[in-house]
Amino acid sequence: MESWSTEGKSKKFFRKHVWGTLDMIRVIFTDKSTWKEVMKLDKKTGLDPENIKIRPIDGLPASENIFPGYWLWSKVTRNLSAIGYDTNTMYIASYDWRLTLDNLEKRDHYFSRLKSHIEGTTLGTGRKSVVIGHSMGSTVLYYFLKWVESPEGGNGGDQWVENHIEHFVNIGGALLGVPKALPSLLAGENRDILTMGKIAFSLFERFFCQSERMELFRNWASSAMMLPRGGNVIWGDENGAPDDDDSVTMDQGAKADKSLGTMISFAPAQPNVNLHHNPQPNQSLKQQASLANHTLEAAMDLLLDTASPEYASILQNNYSFSITTSKKQLEANDHIPRTWANPLETRLPNAPSLKVFCLYGVGIMTERSYLFGSHDYRKQLHEGDTTCQAYGDVADTTGSTSPVSLFIDTSITDHSQNIDKGVRLTNGDKTVPIVSNGYMCASSGGWTKHADLYNPGHSTIIGREYQNRDTKVPPRNRGAPTSARHVELLGNNDLLLDLLQIVSNHSERITSRAFSKIETVAQRISLEHQE
Repeated sequence: MESWSTEGKSKKFFRKHVWGTLDMIRVIFTDKSTWKEVMKLDKKTGLDPENIKIRPIDGLPASENIFPGYWLWSKVTRNLSAIGYDTNTMYIASYDWRLTLDNLEKRDHYFSRLKSHIEGTTLGTGRKSVVIGHSMGSTVLYYFLKWVESPEGGNGGDQWVENHIEHFVNIGGALLGVPKALPSLLAGENRDILTMGKIAFSLFERFFCQSERMELFRNWASSAMMLPRGGNVIWGDENGAPDDDDSVTMDQGAKADKSLGTMISFAPAQPNVNLHHNPQPNQSLKQQASLANHTLEAAMDLLLDTASPEYASILQNNYSFSITTSKKQLEANDHIPRTWANPLETRLPNAPSLKVFCLYGVGIMTERSYLFGSHDYRKQLHEGDTTCQAYGDVADTTGSTSPVSLFIDTSITDHSQNIDKGVRLTNGDKTVPIVSNGYMCASSGGWTKHADLYNPGHSTIIGREYQNRDTKVPPRNRGAPTSARHVELLGNNDLLLDLLQIVSNHSERITSRAFSKIETVAQRISLEHQE
């Protein structure tokens, strides 16, 4: 993204790339405060503050690479070009990922422009389009499928998708959100930050401390789009979760005895804990914590309790995170835009010829739930400075509440329970657990078993997994053709071949395939249909 500001302090960044390039790094290190000012949105409207204008870069350069050598879509576009695609037949719908979906249309006319482009393609070629999204982009596209037909949106009518879209392809789609969004918004933390290494993390913490990160995450209102959807029905509770038994274990044969449905566990006070302290297996987990543990629904309530009025309003007016099993309510939701990004609260278009693909990686330890602590070794970095910490009023086991410093306790590691540095891990693509990537497309999942609720046109649904296979070269598997990690999957040879077949009239060759226990997970999710 680049700055188009021509007034105020930010005018010196005019046409500079303030996100995703080396320019961004230079700007942060030379003028951090101005960079933060430039990147922030107005906290009430969620739009541009006065005298500040950031816009996404258009076209292929916006998506092929981020930072030198870190490719995103470049391998996909190169392979598409090999079978004849070019800029006349391929369109990158780049967007400002900070904005809510409603504001994308309000400020940038984003969905109107996408609708017009697809209509022009159909008119010019007589053929329908394949739309492909990755990660958050899949959620943006899912919202578009509802927006484009609705009178409250693009007013295209109930046959628009049937007439214009051939296939809807989700790559690592995270359609039901990701657990890592919760600690990011609640406490400015996630596993990516906390596993930098002690020195790197200390430097990063001094430069962007915990509360500063939380402030930015909450200001970028689109971050909430990635919060987990479906509540305890999908993500479980303290008695069990659908994906409890589908873990990539860190110790061969080990099995966790704690439900993944406990989204946030509060560890008991350990005043002598330090960064290198690793308790013996089950040692800390068998102690009784004084603070109440939280399921997803309780953790979402805690997030709302800690939110400013402005941020709480953004959450409640733009997003919906629950589940609807009533046909009557699903019909009503056709006219409630805040539900349109949630496939458990709004239906696929009535498009019998549409094919929906969920293509995602498995076989990698992925964050699923968190252990928050009561002793933070990092306080020494900001001695006497409470402004760098995140707080929330947390209930204890007696029901009373008190303000508590919120942070992931990286001192807790228990390999027998798949816990690494305060994060309980499960099977996924390193970023998204299988329940989010796979449930809607599983044979026993939302769009097939429960098609009468969520798939009225009985569109064909294909769920296809890619097993991660690590290699020694390149380092850390970055760019390896066998990697199934969340971003690296865009360079996976098997996935690229499947994409080429999907976009060249051979989609019938791409069938459902599972390496994980996604079918078992889907069968454990019990949905009772209501009238």
